[in-house]
Amino acid sequence: AIANAWLVVFDAAVEAIFLCFLVDQAENDGETRPYYASAALRSYMEAHRPTYVLPSMSLDDDELSHAIQQMGGLDALEPPPPMRAVAG
Repeated sequence: AIANAWLVVFDAAVEAIFLCFLVDQAENDGETRPYYASAALRSYMEAHRPTYVLPSMSLDDDELSHAIQQMGGLDALEPPPPMRAVAG
């Protein structure tokens, strides 16, 4: 129980640091408005930057239409018909 409580506090602290880092990066440019994050934290975050890009951020119209065709066209993206209730 004590270990779990300690890990909850540790998790909250790490999440707070990451959120503050993201706000710092969004609001400051490092030149006219200096970053508040330490050089060590900026270096760590740069070294562990995600290598993926979300599809909504990376696909232009041509790539999106190609991806839809690869999945079988727009018909494949439509939701299935509603299920009927079965009397039991």
